[in-house]
Order: sequence, then structure tokens, then C-alpha cells
Amino acid sequence: MTRRLNDPELARAEYADESRFAARAAVWERTTGPDAQGVALDSVRAIGPRRILEVGPGRGELAERIRVEVGAVVVAIDQSERMVGLTRARGVDALVGDVQQLPFAVSFDCAVAAWKLYHVDDLDRGLAELARSASTASTRRTRGTVTFPDWEAARRYIGGSITRWELADELQRFEGPLFCPRHSVVFVAETAT
Repeated sequence: MTRRLNDPELARAEYADESRFAARAAVWERTTGPDAQGVALDSVRAIGPRRILEVGPGRGELAERIRVEVGAVVVAIDQSERMVGLTRARGVDALVGDVQQLPFAVSFDCAVAAWKLYHVDDLDRGLAELARSASTASTRRTRGTVTFPDWEAARRYIGGSITRWELADELQRFEGPLFCPRHSVVFVAETAT
């Protein structure tokens, strides 16, 4: 049975430890085009927020950069206890929770969902919760390529980065490098003034 990427149980299993996330992140070193994390950081910096919510912080790299480079208070929320722990280790306030039911009564100046929304089971509900936390929303898109040097590298990436070895087994053999399009979308919501 093939599981959807927005299956909450699959997301929790994928991020129970950082190994699969690390396999996905390693590919970022072989990309062209704008740095998506830099685009997210610049988008937040342009708002000039004092208090920021990041949903799905992964290992907390972006949350830490926002805290340090923007000088804002960052609160992060993730379904994975392990990702929350890694984010806290970077000096960011983080807690276990779900973007579809945010546990905050107060609003933030800005909310960021970078590389997260494909894991949300009810996207409309998740976006409504983000809008409740910070109301004016925009997206930033980046395009480029990611290069796999050979078939085996592409297969290891597919099988090692997501719980979908059946997809890796279906990858047809090819010679030489594989150039794949890369499209990242960063969702940023800010409080209307």
C-alpha cells in the first residue's frame, strides 16, 4: 500500500530521527538556482517581525538563522519530537504540535511554513490556522535544478530520503548524470498592520 506524503503517521515516522531528513538535505548541495532558505530568510527579514512562528522547522536551521540574523523571537512547532529536540538544541523555543490545530491564543508578526505544507493532511485547515496566527499571506517560489551524478545516487536518494523504496526500485537505469527540475515554495504570512 502506497502512503501519501500528507499522511500524519508517515510524517511522524519520517522524522522520528534525522537520517531521512539528512539524506534529503544533502541534495541541496547539488542544486542550482536561488537558495530557497535564503529566499525564506529574506522574506522574513523584509517584514521586520519581532515574534515569528515557524511550522515544520525540521532540524531548526532556518529558525536559528531567523533568530540570529533577524533578531526576532522564534517559536517553532513540529509533529516530530525528534525535530523539536533538534530545534531546541539550536536555542529556539519549540514544541510538539500540528499546524492544523495551533495551540496559540496570541498572534505572531509572521508565520513561516517552508518545506512543510506537503505533509499537511487538511491543507485548507492548516492554512486557516496560519492565517489565524498571522493574517496576510504570500508565497515565494524558487526554481532551479538538482543533479544526481548517476543512477545509483538517484536511487539512494529516493530510497533513503523517504519511506518509499518501491519508488527507488522503479527508477529505470540511466547513464551519466540526471538533471531534475527543482521547485521550492515558501509560504510566509504576516500580521496586517
